[in-house]
Amino acid sequence: MADDPNVFKTKPEDYGELYKNHLFEIYKIFVQSAESISDRRHKANFFFLTLNSALVTLASSIKYDETSVPNFIIPLVGIFIGCTWHQLIKSYRDLNSAKLKIICEIEKKLPLAVYETEWAYLGQGKNSQKYLPFTKIEQIVPWIFVFIHVIVGIYNIFKLLS
Repeated sequence: MADDPNVFKTKPEDYGELYKNHLFEIYKIFVQSAESISDRRHKANFFFLTLNSALVTLASSIKYDETSVPNFIIPLVGIFIGCTWHQLIKSYRDLNSAKLKIICEIEKKLPLAVYETEWAYLGQGKNSQKYLPFTKIEQIVPWIFVFIHVIVGIYNIFKLLS
């Protein structure tokens, strides 16, 4: 992490006798913050999954005629939502990756390095036989919905033209 900013701005001897206590309290808060981001990510995924499912159902079940606007509007909205969802997943992944790096830096000053050790056991996400990061799987789902929205949109346009 030589190119990364240093998390430790103050030396223990300059900080005072509460350094270790405060360090551990900050560590606990930061771990909780990382868990909170994961919870928010799961809630966002549930929201987008529900929204996309509703849009696909709506777009496939509407009876269209020559004057129907929703033939391509609903799938276009779905495509936009799918792209937004994918970007949100990436943002959550990046935020949690940064938090994990900081947690591992703090662990260097603690008696145990549980997150860093766990990550090492999992091969740091580089070996899918040991561990396949959830984000890799998670990022596929929005693209599946984008594909479905494209197919539904094309189908609806062909249905309108015939």
